[in-house]
Amino acid sequence: MSSLVLITERIQRSIAFILTREDVPEVTKREFKQILEAEGNKKDSEPRAIPFSCVQKLHQLSNGNSSKPVYLHELLEGADVYHPPLREPERNPELVARLERLQAEQEDREYRRMTKNVKIKTYGESPLAQVGQEVRTFQVQMMGIFNVVLTIGGGFVFGYMAALYQDQPIIWRVTAGLILAFIVAVADLYFFIKHEV
Repeated sequence: MSSLVLITERIQRSIAFILTREDVPEVTKREFKQILEAEGNKKDSEPRAIPFSCVQKLHQLSNGNSSKPVYLHELLEGADVYHPPLREPERNPELVARLERLQAEQEDREYRRMTKNVKIKTYGESPLAQVGQEVRTFQVQMMGIFNVVLTIGGGFVFGYMAALYQDQPIIWRVTAGLILAFIVAVADLYFFIKHEV
């Protein structure tokens, strides 16, 4: 496809001048007349363009018998290269349907990935629906705390009473009770952390 140039007033005047000359062959005149008629039939929104080969012919014919030469760059002054808009290719309906199906699958996978941690059962239920479960959890925790306090207290009493049976002064009995309570507390804390947490 040859390059197209947008028609300017100067190119139109040169074509009109060539059409009035008698030394121009009829074939060339017909070609230029067809170009002018085609340009006249175009809508205002459509750009008016001419093949560059016709501009070159116009330049050669303008310089034929003229005393003042017309240069090609002067003839093209104000003109611009015309690039016709690209026509968008038709899309294959099978591929369009496949693309839509794949996009729907991708969106579905993305939705599932985003909502995999959402619990459907708890959504929409009242806040009091899980009170029973929370009470049972609270009871288990309270039993664990009560058990720890009871074993520490039992360790203290055991150490205190063991020193009492040996006729030790009260300071030694309290110290023995505290040491034994501390040992039991460390052991109880170890097992509590290991099993509960």
